[in-house]
Amino acid sequence: YVHRDVKPDNIMFREDNSAVLTDFGIARQKNANNQVTIAGEILGTPKYMSPEQLQGHPVDGRSDIYSLGIMFYQMLTKETPYQDEEFMALAMKHVQSPIPRLPLRYSKYQKLFEKMVAKQPEDRFQTGLEIVKLVQQYRSGKFDAVNVSTAPEKPSGSNVNVALKKLVNRQIGEP
Repeated sequence: YVHRDVKPDNIMFREDNSAVLTDFGIARQKNANNQVTIAGEILGTPKYMSPEQLQGHPVDGRSDIYSLGIMFYQMLTKETPYQDEEFMALAMKHVQSPIPRLPLRYSKYQKLFEKMVAKQPEDRFQTGLEIVKLVQQYRSGKFDAVNVSTAPEKPSGSNVNVALKKLVNRQIGEP
């Protein structure tokens, strides 16, 4: 499934503190032919929407990874990277503005963030499992988060839900 509305409001925590992605109201099956739930409508929460979703283009799990990247930035900085009161202005920032820099104290995560929110889906992580493996390598000391290009290439099977559970469930240590 492609959730199409990954955001903090749609994450709940179980008693064991594991994260659960909720509200599949606008989700669709990964290989479904229909791209929108209501013809002619752009659905989702603009603060977290990928460039392709905002432009009404077909979306897949990489769009959810973009949204997860926006949440990652917000978890570190307490604000979303693109802000504007007007929908069109905010949409244009997601589509055209440069990827923002993280504050200096989080700079070791910049490449990770950039790969999650790349403007083109093919430049992002391709699966949630790819992110999970990268975070596991980082946490075990076997990987430098600054060097995301050395991350494992396109592992098979999984989705952003797995990555979301892993990322939200574990705090990434500060420098």
